[in-house]
Amino acid sequence: MVFSGERLADPRPFMDRLRGRGARLVVCTLGAAGALALAGDGRWLEVPAEPVERVVDTNGAGDAFVAGTLAGLRAGDPLEAALRRGSRQAARAIQSTDLAPPA
Repeated sequence: MVFSGERLADPRPFMDRLRGRGARLVVCTLGAAGALALAGDGRWLEVPAEPVERVVDTNGAGDAFVAGTLAGLRAGDPLEAALRRGSRQAARAIQSTDLAPPA
């Protein structure tokens, strides 16, 4: 389960409830603050956002993060490495002029 923490002051209680209902992995994206994950075994992981030189458009950043994370997990990366891969993909997306309409 992946969701945006944009409207939650503290996503941890919600994430813990989702894990309690059987979710094996819960990930909360936090925009420029990175992401927070709760693994099925109860481990909490925090991954910072990848630094970027210039933000062109943030649309698609969450989708890129999820795609990168899933690609990492499918490739056999440990969870933290997969989340970092997701962070790198999100950074690429927000810097891309190909994803934003001309100004």
